[in-house]
Amino acid sequence: MIIDGHSSHVIARFIAFCILSKIDLFLLPPHSSHKTQPLDLSIFGPLKTVINLEVDQVFRHSTIRLPRVEWTLAYIKARARCFKASSIESGFRKAGIYPFNPEVLLSTLTPPPRTPSPENQVISRISDGSRILRARGSPRTPKALNLRQIVDLVQNDRDIPSSARDLIRDLIDFAEDRDTNAILARRELREK
Repeated sequence: MIIDGHSSHVIARFIAFCILSKIDLFLLPPHSSHKTQPLDLSIFGPLKTVINLEVDQVFRHSTIRLPRVEWTLAYIKARARCFKASSIESGFRKAGIYPFNPEVLLSTLTPPPRTPSPENQVISRISDGSRILRARGSPRTPKALNLRQIVDLVQNDRDIPSSARDLIRDLIDFAEDRDTNAILARRELREK
């Protein structure tokens, strides 16, 4: 069964039913219907176009309002023109679902930019610093380095994106809490 993979459409009860019923699920990526959902590619787009043409004819000939009966008749005509086995098969082929051909979709995707993102540059700089400290035989976090000094350096470096600065500050706060808890635990053990 091929379904839209949006999280609101896939719930545990439904998945459990499919597993128990031995139904294979094929989840299409969310927000990708313009490229992956076969009926969007070959049926619903053309259907919308044909309905609009039929409705335009109704407006040209008679009315300012479109009665439900007129819209329903327009839909029936449009559906007869668009819902054909060959159109449905074409949609599955255009999506690369059947016959299975992932290259159909992959060829439409743009490659990621070659320049590293600011977040990747920060991670690279942190990794470089860690590698240099290890190469010098230093511990990963030298005792001479005050964590608050690191926070101050990071907060003042405008080359580091704010999301990365916030993450580094949170990590250092976490490290300080753990360090404090370790010191208190050691004291408690000595006192016993």
